[in-house]
Amino acid sequence: MVRKFFMAYFAFIAWFAVIVGSVGIFMNLIPILSDNVFDFGSTRMNVEVIRVEEKPAGDRSLFRPVFAILKSDETLHEHIGEMWVWPQPHEVGDVVAGRYDEKTGEITSDLMLRKSQLFNWLFLGQGAIFVFLGSWFLLWRKRKRKAA
Repeated sequence: MVRKFFMAYFAFIAWFAVIVGSVGIFMNLIPILSDNVFDFGSTRMNVEVIRVEEKPAGDRSLFRPVFAILKSDETLHEHIGEMWVWPQPHEVGDVVAGRYDEKTGEITSDLMLRKSQLFNWLFLGQGAIFVFLGSWFLLWRKRKRKAA
């Protein structure tokens, strides 16, 4: 009786892991594709860090660099990224390798783009592990039932 309860409980957990993992995979494919579209559709250039925004997060601070470029018509274009990171990736005044997309106006450094990609791939991998482990348990349980 207790064994049946635990098997049913673990089956529920396995289904939950498969569903959560599948959602995680899908939700991380969107930013991965977005990063890749930006990576391949943007122009490689040096960008300047004009300021670094800071916000408290528990016992540390998170940082977000603001990048600027001088466009061909001699106007200064700046862009505030969406990603907050720790530790501070750039100092004010740094000129770093980066990318600029004329269509969207987005500017980012190669380092920030790689951090974003790494973050998304890690969560996609976590979703894949959830799907694998949940599916493995459900298949193991199904085979065990057939054998009995």
